[in-house]
Amino acid sequence: MKRLLCLRAYRTGYTGLIESPEAYALFRYSRSRGFFRLQTFPAQEFRNRKHFLSVVTKTIGTGGFLERPVPVQGPSLVELDRIMGYSLGPR
Repeated sequence: MKRLLCLRAYRTGYTGLIESPEAYALFRYSRSRGFFRLQTFPAQEFRNRKHFLSVVTKTIGTGGFLERPVPVQGPSLVELDRIMGYSLGPR
């Protein structure tokens, strides 16, 4: 199962961090171009999620981190809009 750890909304899409059993992934989801994995961090390089977050927040800051990880399937644009609490409707 994938879990969303961080999500930042922009006019053109989202950036965020996803946790899976194998890795942590920094991603960009563009409303016009879809999903792009920007960087992957193998999970075995970190003791646990807390250790990963202590390392990554030194470079990307703490803005956008969710209070609790949110389970996601995709992620898809519909899921990310739902998590952010709004829908932009049909385009």
